[in-house]
Amino acid sequence: RMYIPFAAVLLVLLAVGFPGASIVRRYFRDLDAMRKQLLSISFSTASCSCCALDHVGPSGEVMPCDRKILQECVKIWFG
Repeated sequence: RMYIPFAAVLLVLLAVGFPGASIVRRYFRDLDAMRKQLLSISFSTASCSCCALDHVGPSGEVMPCDRKILQECVKIWFG
């Protein structure tokens, strides 16, 4: 029967366990930060170039609003 010293097992657990736990904790912190960011997104506070130009293109043509187009796309895609 093979005998593995307790100190060797402890050393391996420490060498793998702490970095592994750190990576998992960082992953879940990032997930939480992403969730908070997604909950705070709003189309009404987003800035777009068409609104900055008052929906008038360089040659005077009327530009469609990017914000309205994106809102409709998100509505179609996600309900």
